[in-house]
Amino acid sequence: MKRLFALSFLCMLPILTFAGNKEIKPKLDLNQCKEILGAAIFNGVLEEVCGFNGGVKESLKEIYEKGQCRYTVPQSTVDTLAKDVLEDSRMRYKAFGEKAFCDANLKGYTDLMD
Repeated sequence: MKRLFALSFLCMLPILTFAGNKEIKPKLDLNQCKEILGAAIFNGVLEEVCGFNGGVKESLKEIYEKGQCRYTVPQSTVDTLAKDVLEDSRMRYKAFGEKAFCDANLKGYTDLMD
């Protein structure tokens, strides 16, 4: 799961760049929507737990909305993904402690800032 999020950050950079253009509103596919949703949830955890304040969660939510993901991703998938991301985040936080958890995720977080 840890590698999944690291890889999804790298995969999302082109999507973030493309979606940053306010005039273009691409419809994202299911996998892209799931990646963005998982990243938004995880980055929300980082903002809450680590005090990161770059607005990454809100940026990802905006991309999710503009990509029409609300109509693409079934609610059951949203629920399952949220549960999985939060569980994985808790396990990593407990295993590494707050400082190591936050330090390990700072670069990925800042890479996603506007």
